[in-house]
Amino acid sequence: MPFARTVGEGAALPVSAVGLITAPEQADRILVDRSADAIMLAREVLRNPTWPLLAAHVLGDDVPWPKQVPAWPPTPSLKPSSTEHPGIRRKTMRFPPI
Repeated sequence: MPFARTVGEGAALPVSAVGLITAPEQADRILVDRSADAIMLAREVLRNPTWPLLAAHVLGDDVPWPKQVPAWPPTPSLKPSSTEHPGIRRKTMRFPPI
């Protein structure tokens, strides 16, 4: 973080911090101390795609979790009645006896 702070102060531009940021408290401290203007996450989000939501909950924010996508078909009674798809004809292949 010292590099991000030095570049940000010297260039008077917004900077982001990246690398080895794994804990929500660590990311929060970087922003609170104004060491960087943004946090960039890579490996941690690849390991845990819900990390931003988890971090929000750990830090006390009330962020709703996304609703789960329902499975298809929604109910077991919606199974197709036949194996034939309308408009598709199946060819019966006959092989010669061995």
